[in-house]
Amino acid sequence: MAQGVFARASSFDAVIRISTNAGDVLDDVIALPRGLALKVMDVPDDRLPGSEDETSQDFIMVNGPVSPLPLAVRFSRT
Repeated sequence: MAQGVFARASSFDAVIRISTNAGDVLDDVIALPRGLALKVMDVPDDRLPGSEDETSQDFIMVNGPVSPLPLAVRFSRT
């Protein structure tokens, strides 16, 4: 599992985005999908085809029981 940003002990600049479906500030008792996106900057090493010029690595997390995009290919850029 030690690949990409996890390949070796390092520190990176990162940006976090917290989101909710409604766009309003709602109490946590209201059941809506909530997400967190993490963009890690200046990550070295190889890239997937089509993203060789990119330098960041993105992580997308959602608290729902099922992904709205169940196929990983839907996240890729073509």
